[in-house]
Amino acid sequence: MREFSFENKALTIYCYAWEDVKNPIGVVQIVHDLGEYCARYDVLARFLNANGFIVVGNDLRGFGKTCGGYDHRGEVYGDCLNDTIDDLAKLSEYSLSKYRLPLMYLGFGYGTVLAWHYTSKYGKNLAGCILSGAYYTVNLHTLLMSIIASTVIGFIQPTTPANFVNSIVYKKAARPFEHEKRKYAYLTRDVEEIKRYVGDPFCGAQFVMSYEFQKSYFNNSFWTTFVNKKFKEIPLDLPFLLLGGTEDSVAGFGRDVKKIYSKLIKTRHKYVYMNLYEKARHDLVDEINRDEVFTDIYLFLRKCLTAYGVGVKD
Repeated sequence: MREFSFENKALTIYCYAWEDVKNPIGVVQIVHDLGEYCARYDVLARFLNANGFIVVGNDLRGFGKTCGGYDHRGEVYGDCLNDTIDDLAKLSEYSLSKYRLPLMYLGFGYGTVLAWHYTSKYGKNLAGCILSGAYYTVNLHTLLMSIIASTVIGFIQPTTPANFVNSIVYKKAARPFEHEKRKYAYLTRDVEEIKRYVGDPFCGAQFVMSYEFQKSYFNNSFWTTFVNKKFKEIPLDLPFLLLGGTEDSVAGFGRDVKKIYSKLIKTRHKYVYMNLYEKARHDLVDEINRDEVFTDIYLFLRKCLTAYGVGVKD
């Protein structure tokens, strides 16, 4: 794995490239979930390398090395969601220029929310889009979080950890699994993966995102993410694969994935596919059936290259 960085909007964005591929056929840009960082996807990246794909990604604003160090975890400034979209676009531009291969977007959780903004602006540069653990953000819960974050931030420092908002979000996801008596059971059935997550100081078990982040995230998620106009701005021939688990409490136990699938069909997108894994939870690439998930991701990537004929054009 090669590390590099670039400057964008007063911040150093830390990036990673997995390039151990003899005859690459495409590039996959990974966009990580909340409470994580890009290097946690090393196993998936190496799997894709072994099957012909270069992988790139960056630590998003507020996370990993991009946050600026241990004491700045969760801190962001300004409209971080839209600034993050700009970061992703710059990494895409770099990848298209360097590798001259079709580029595919692979988003997880938070990365799926970012995807709607990204693909509406830059979807023409993609050969495919895979969204894992996608959740539908037009609901009363998201509206309430938006109002709380926007109100509280007027009385405190914007970088203050949003403990109250975080507790509401966590309890909503964790409640269905309280009987298992272990924290973060909603992420995966794999106990060892939960231990790895909890023990990592740069994962969400050990820090809380700031009110500045929550304000930008919930405002953009509710008010702009699922406007029909934005969906219609996504290229109609961009292939989508939606992945979810029937026990993913973050995404409505599979209901959110179905809603998004229906939304894309309604807006006349041509190639939309959906896989729901029985009993699987939110972090599919860390689930006990991860091999099945990896294979489905690979097969879809191949399909994007061979069947649809979309992507980079000279």
